[in-house]
Order: sequence, then structure tokens, then C-alpha cells
Amino acid sequence: METLYLMLVIVGVVIFDVLYMALLYRPKKGRFKVLHRSSKQFRFATSLGEYTIDAFRSCVTVHTRKGNTSIPFSKISRLNYGLTKSAALVEEVLNDFDIWDMFNTYEDKNYWFAIDAVLSNGKKFPLYVVGQYEPREPLSEWWFTLQRGILASMGLFKPVDRISRDVLKQIQTAFSDAGKQLTLM
Repeated sequence: METLYLMLVIVGVVIFDVLYMALLYRPKKGRFKVLHRSSKQFRFATSLGEYTIDAFRSCVTVHTRKGNTSIPFSKISRLNYGLTKSAALVEEVLNDFDIWDMFNTYEDKNYWFAIDAVLSNGKKFPLYVVGQYEPREPLSEWWFTLQRGILASMGLFKPVDRISRDVLKQIQTAFSDAGKQLTLM
């Protein structure tokens, strides 16, 4: 009976750990849903708002919480695909803050991939953003790689760099189909 109880506790701890790690590694923001796709119009929703790339009107219509706007293709010069990093303070505390976290090299990070349309005046308007937690501790990279591998085999981990590149390709294709070739710089 004690062996059975011990086995149940071990299984429970393993299940909890897997779910906890899946929660930490989940994509942040990153919603991308195609709402309508045709040869002349591509409508999609992201965590930032709803967008319509419209070949009929030669513009992008943007609906956000702040309001609605329409941007003519003639004012869009290119797309920007970038990576930024930010400190993962919440995850750092949840994963046991230690002396290594005092060094920038070993500080846990959130990596953010963003796609922006760049206007001819240099201003950017965001189309998509997705982030993911990246733990960094000395001598533990093998463990983090193993965790991500196990989660991926269970369908609980998706690398956001691949997700963001797929979204970028869809957005570029939509602009191209609408008659506006946009490159990255």
C-alpha cells in the first residue's frame, strides 16, 4: 500500500512539473487567426487587433481597442521583423531566484518576435508580436533542452521563432497578392 501511495505521489509530481513547464514555455501573446482569405482580401486577427489587407481599396484597415484606421499601400515602405529581449522577472522568481540571476549573462529572458509595417515617414505600426520564456542558468542548458523536447513530443511546446516566421510569410504573401511587394530590411 505504501508503494502504491509513493508511486501516485511521484506520478502526481511529474504531471505537475510537466504542466508547470508547459505554462512557463507557452507562447505569450502570439494569437494569429486568418478570418478571411481571397485573391483580393486577407483579413486576420492578432493579439494586437484585427487587420484587413485590401487589394480593392489598396490599403490596410486596422481595428484595435484604441480605434480604427486605414493606411494606404502607398504609405507603407517595407516590413520589419525583429527580435527583442526583456527580463523574465516573474518566471525568474517562480523558478527559484539564485546568485546566478544577478549576472546579466544568466538572467532569464523573454524573447519577443515582432512584425511591423514601416511607413514611408519611418514610423512603425505593429501587426504581430509573440514571446517566449528562455531560462538561462550555467550548466543547465541540457536540462532546458530536454524539457522543451519532452514538451514538444507531447504537443505542449512550440518554438515561437518558427511560428513568427510562418506568420511573416503569410503576411508578405497577402501583401504580394494584393499588389504590394514588401521586403524586409
